[in-house]
Amino acid sequence: MVHGVRSKNSSSYAYQYLTASILLDGRRLTVVLTPIKSRAHMLTFIDDALNRIRNMGIRVRHLLFDAGFTSVALPVHLQERGYAYAIRFSSNTITKRIGLRDGEEAPYPCEKPFRILRADDLDVGKGYLFATNMDCTPKRALRRYKMRWGIETSYREHNVFLPRTTSKDYTVRFLYYAVAVCIYNSWCVFNAQCHGNGMVTALEAKVSVLLLALVPSRLEQDEKTDDHG
Repeated sequence: MVHGVRSKNSSSYAYQYLTASILLDGRRLTVVLTPIKSRAHMLTFIDDALNRIRNMGIRVRHLLFDAGFTSVALPVHLQERGYAYAIRFSSNTITKRIGLRDGEEAPYPCEKPFRILRADDLDVGKGYLFATNMDCTPKRALRRYKMRWGIETSYREHNVFLPRTTSKDYTVRFLYYAVAVCIYNSWCVFNAQCHGNGMVTALEAKVSVLLLALVPSRLEQDEKTDDHG
């Protein structure tokens, strides 16, 4: 379950998971968490995630994937299954040869060509490539993709609730992360029900969970004291 990744904080390896989140009216919940055994089977993991989402009764309007899902196979795979999608596409020798500029699009040359386009975000001075089958302009594709950036925030919030451990046991690490996701979702639901009144921060929620975890231990100690008394 450990994979090589781009070096960060002197580490080139990481435990990897596939997550899927729903985004609606600025709110988000993480609804799928799957261990990644091998990236060679990524399409299978994606199909499993989409099946689980469908079984939850969630209707998918469109799918937004980050650059970690860049591949020639995925756009064709999603197209065949009738999904509208936008995948942030990593630059390679082929895209460099095509040389798209802001607002331009072209078919990606492969056995089953798919549409790629470029949209520049003038606010940050950065250009983005997308593989997409959505019937919209490059600028609109970028605006839709920006909705997904809230998920990056959710990853940081997951880490707020994530217990620290030095264990290398993948089962332990996966359990801890799953618990962190559940607490994060509960926090999101609670704040959604507050309707903007008295919203709780992630730190406040974390402290509350820790206090609740300590209560049974304190009660057990009190009971033992009473027994000895």
